[in-house]
Amino acid sequence: WGLSINLAAMQHFGGIFAIREGIGLGMARLDKELMKEAYEALPTDSSTIYFDVPLQLGFSIPFGPYNKNLFSIMGGGYGKYMSTKTEQDSKGKTSKDEWDYGLRASAIIDIKHFTIGADVSTSLNGLGIFFGVNIGVKMY
Repeated sequence: WGLSINLAAMQHFGGIFAIREGIGLGMARLDKELMKEAYEALPTDSSTIYFDVPLQLGFSIPFGPYNKNLFSIMGGGYGKYMSTKTEQDSKGKTSKDEWDYGLRASAIIDIKHFTIGADVSTSLNGLGIFFGVNIGVKMY
């Protein structure tokens, strides 16, 4: 599980086509037993800090009075930089830094000034599948 703070922009073209880009900073708590298999040195805890950059394309369907609300289906990719504190390994390092990239799909509902959605991401580096729920406030 984890918590992420994201700033995302969603632009619409022709009423139905959409593009979503953004940046995110977060912290995740990962399964320590699974982490032992992926690291040369054992993690000191299961906390990973990451920086995330997604880019998604999709479709938006307006609904509600005056078509003010939107339901969007998005798909695309992401790049993520991750850092995990570890015990000292044979090279004297005390953290494991790595890049991850993968595919992400999202379903998002925009209602008035709020957004709520669900995301699923799969790592192309073999780091697993991630599920998330997002809640946001529209800034316009």
